[in-house]
Amino acid sequence: MNKQELEEIFIESYKNKMDVAIEVTIPHQNDCETIINKNKSILNKLDFYKKAYTDNLVHSMND
Repeated sequence: MNKQELEEIFIESYKNKMDVAIEVTIPHQNDCETIINKNKSILNKLDFYKKAYTDNLVHSMND
């Protein structure tokens, strides 16, 4: 998945009043972390992800 695909999912979920779950890999951690983004804050979270992650969805400050 890339940033454009993530944005499309967030926008569609917002329109359909759905929440979005994001699974991230944390360095030196044995399992993934799941983040639930509630519908009311989806657009704010999308803005955050667009600023904090590269086009390939790698965190800009922690690759």
